[in-house]
Amino acid sequence: MLQSDLFPLVVTQSVTIGLALLGFWWTLKTDRRKRRDQHVTETLIGAYLAMEDFGARDFSLYNNPSEENERMSRAVERAMAQLQLLGPKDIADEISGFIPTDGQTVSFGGATWEKILKTVRDELRGQLDMEPVDSIPKSLRVYLSERLKHVDR
Repeated sequence: MLQSDLFPLVVTQSVTIGLALLGFWWTLKTDRRKRRDQHVTETLIGAYLAMEDFGARDFSLYNNPSEENERMSRAVERAMAQLQLLGPKDIADEISGFIPTDGQTVSFGGATWEKILKTVRDELRGQLDMEPVDSIPKSLRVYLSERLKHVDR
């Protein structure tokens, strides 16, 4: 008689413990996914801003290397590395195809650069549950110096 009284209690406790473990596992998995998505979003935002800032300028018209040019060069190099390391597969593959392997310098501007910026922007908007934008990314540059007004597009 004692065994038959304990059986429903043991089953109830086993089910409760099993559901608690399942809930704990689900919470860990969901939290891990949210942290990963947040990190990818932050990486995409930082990379997009660095690439946009750098790619829309024509550095060939600045005859002397400056600290600002060097800072922006390092920022875009880091952005490219982060996207290859942490970005979605399609963006990492696109960037890998964009970067020359034979020691040549990368040419910024043009269709390929705009395509990469658009791909990063579209991925970022997807991460944020926003509608994609069909237009290519455009940049606004404001110069205080009269000499540089005509430099960038």
